[in-house]
Amino acid sequence: MAQVHPLRIVLDDDRDARLTRMAERIAVDRDDLAGSLLASVLDGAETDGAETDGAELTGVLDAVPGAWECAELGRAQGAAGQTTPLDQL
Repeated sequence: MAQVHPLRIVLDDDRDARLTRMAERIAVDRDDLAGSLLASVLDGAETDGAETDGAELTGVLDAVPGAWECAELGRAQGAAGQTTPLDQL
């Protein structure tokens, strides 16, 4: 069996509501649905022979509302020592 790796994804309110509605319609857990959708996209890119380069990945990340600001906040919090050790989560 494949090893499972947890991933945290932050959605805006509209996308969160759409994901929740989809999950309710097909009676599955919304987190499971999100993981399946992401895996499907990644699998599709693999079978299309697409190789994701740095510029393409940057473009995808730049399209996420507030992603840059969130990353900068995390960097500032880390530099200021405002972190939580993983074993305390």
